[in-house]
Amino acid sequence: MNPCKIGIAILPDGSLRILNASKSDEGKYVCQGENVFGSAEIIASVSVKEPTRIELTPKRTELTVGESIVLNCKAIHDASLDVTFYWTLKGQPIDFEKEGGHFESIRAVS
Repeated sequence: MNPCKIGIAILPDGSLRILNASKSDEGKYVCQGENVFGSAEIIASVSVKEPTRIELTPKRTELTVGESIVLNCKAIHDASLDVTFYWTLKGQPIDFEKEGGHFESIRAVS
């Protein structure tokens, strides 16, 4: 850890503040404290993950009754994390198992 990095500071209470974290900030941080009666330390493990972004296409479209459409939803996310997709319509979860329903969940194989 580089203590001179902009955004890293030791606060008056001894806490370490990291602003605008990046992958280079990952690792095991050791906090040590000592006084005339002795010393103590504790380790904190910090992992930094890429934020999840969702892309949905098309964002807006017009259809004629009876036509079909595929709404493509793609997640850009940290490779170490899984993503679960949830779809709602008018604030209600879509039931893909509903008898006679006309919604289909298509899973892309990557």
